[in-house]
Amino acid sequence: MKKYYLDRSRRQIAKAVIRLEYENRKAGKKLTTFDKKIAAAVATANEEIEREAMLPDDIVDKIRINILDGVTWENIGETYCSRETFYRYSRKYCFFVARALGMTDNKRRPHG
Repeated sequence: MKKYYLDRSRRQIAKAVIRLEYENRKAGKKLTTFDKKIAAAVATANEEIEREAMLPDDIVDKIRINILDGVTWENIGETYCSRETFYRYSRKYCFFVARALGMTDNKRRPHG
Protein backbone atom coordinates (compact mmCIF):
# COMPACT_ATOMS: atom_id res chain seq x y z
CA MET A 1 0.00 0.00 0.00
CA LYS A 2 1.29 3.43 -0.92
CA LYS A 3 1.94 6.05 1.71
CA TYR A 4 -0.79 8.64 2.07
CA TYR A 5 -3.17 6.54 -0.04
CA LEU A 6 -6.89 7.22 -0.02
CA ASP A 7 -9.33 5.54 -2.33
CA ARG A 8 -11.32 7.79 -4.63
CA SER A 9 -14.43 8.08 -2.47
CA ARG A 10 -12.49 8.95 0.70
CA ARG A 11 -10.42 11.50 -1.22
CA GLN A 12 -13.63 13.11 -2.53
CA ILE A 13 -15.04 13.24 1.01
CA ALA A 14 -11.83 14.83 2.31
CA LYS A 15 -12.01 17.47 -0.41
CA ALA A 16 -15.68 18.11 0.39
CA VAL A 17 -14.77 18.52 4.06
CA ILE A 18 -12.11 21.09 3.15
CA ARG A 19 -14.66 22.99 1.04
CA LEU A 20 -17.25 22.86 3.83
CA GLU A 21 -14.77 24.18 6.39
CA TYR A 22 -13.91 27.06 4.07
CA GLU A 23 -17.57 27.92 3.48
CA ASN A 24 -18.31 27.82 7.22
CA ARG A 25 -15.35 30.06 8.00
CA LYS A 26 -16.27 32.49 5.21
CA ALA A 27 -19.93 32.67 6.25
CA GLY A 28 -19.07 33.24 9.90
CA LYS A 29 -22.15 31.34 10.99
CA LYS A 30 -22.58 29.58 14.31
CA LEU A 31 -20.84 26.21 14.10
CA THR A 32 -22.46 22.91 14.92
CA THR A 33 -20.56 20.14 16.68
CA PHE A 34 -19.84 18.54 13.31
CA ASP A 35 -18.59 21.85 11.89
CA LYS A 36 -16.24 22.23 14.87
CA LYS A 37 -14.89 18.72 14.26
CA ILE A 38 -14.30 19.58 10.61
CA ALA A 39 -12.52 22.83 11.52
CA ALA A 40 -10.29 20.96 13.97
CA ALA A 41 -9.49 18.29 11.36
CA VAL A 42 -8.49 20.88 8.75
CA ALA A 43 -6.39 22.77 11.32
CA THR A 44 -4.65 19.52 12.25
CA ALA A 45 -4.02 18.75 8.58
CA ASN A 46 -2.58 22.24 8.05
CA GLU A 47 -0.15 21.72 10.93
CA GLU A 48 0.83 18.22 9.78
CA ILE A 49 1.46 19.16 6.14
CA GLU A 50 3.58 22.14 7.20
CA ARG A 51 5.53 20.02 9.70
CA GLU A 52 5.97 16.81 7.69
CA ALA A 53 6.60 18.29 4.28
CA MET A 54 8.12 21.52 5.64
CA LEU A 55 5.92 23.50 3.28
CA PRO A 56 5.62 27.25 3.54
CA ASP A 57 2.15 28.71 4.06
CA ASP A 58 1.89 29.98 0.49
CA ILE A 59 2.21 26.45 -0.94
CA VAL A 60 -0.44 25.17 1.48
CA ASP A 61 -2.67 28.07 0.41
CA LYS A 62 -2.18 27.11 -3.24
CA ILE A 63 -3.04 23.49 -2.45
CA ARG A 64 -6.22 24.73 -0.80
CA ILE A 65 -7.00 26.89 -3.86
CA ASN A 66 -6.53 23.81 -6.03
CA ILE A 67 -8.96 21.83 -3.87
CA LEU A 68 -11.50 24.61 -3.30
CA ASP A 69 -11.69 26.08 -6.79
CA GLY A 70 -10.27 23.32 -8.96
CA VAL A 71 -7.47 25.54 -10.28
CA THR A 72 -4.84 23.33 -11.85
CA TRP A 73 -1.11 23.50 -11.16
CA GLU A 74 -0.56 25.03 -14.58
CA ASN A 75 -2.88 27.97 -13.79
CA ILE A 76 -2.18 28.50 -10.11
CA GLY A 77 0.98 30.57 -10.43
CA GLU A 78 4.41 30.10 -8.90
CA THR A 79 4.49 27.04 -6.68
CA TYR A 80 8.27 26.55 -6.74
CA CYS A 81 7.79 22.81 -7.13
CA SER A 82 7.07 20.46 -9.98
CA ARG A 83 3.58 19.41 -11.01
CA GLU A 84 4.07 15.90 -9.64
CA THR A 85 5.34 17.21 -6.31
CA PHE A 86 2.45 19.66 -6.02
CA TYR A 87 -0.16 16.96 -6.51
CA ARG A 88 1.71 14.64 -4.13
CA TYR A 89 1.44 17.36 -1.48
CA SER A 90 -2.25 17.72 -2.30
CA ARG A 91 -2.79 13.99 -1.77
CA LYS A 92 -0.92 14.17 1.53
CA TYR A 93 -3.08 17.06 2.64
CA CYS A 94 -6.27 15.14 1.85
CA PHE A 95 -4.84 12.11 3.66
CA PHE A 96 -4.14 14.21 6.77
CA VAL A 97 -7.69 15.59 6.75
CA ALA A 98 -9.12 12.08 6.37
CA ARG A 99 -6.90 10.73 9.15
CA ALA A 100 -7.91 13.57 11.48
CA LEU A 101 -11.56 12.65 10.87
CA GLY A 102 -10.92 8.96 11.47
CA MET A 103 -11.64 7.96 7.86
CA THR A 104 -8.50 5.85 7.55
CA ASP A 105 -7.37 2.94 9.65
CA ASN A 106 -3.77 4.18 9.59
CA LYS A 107 -3.47 5.43 13.18
CA ARG A 108 0.27 5.88 13.21
CA ARG A 109 2.22 8.34 11.15
CA PRO A 110 3.49 7.01 7.81
CA HIS A 111 7.21 6.55 7.41
CA GLY A 112 9.28 8.69 5.08
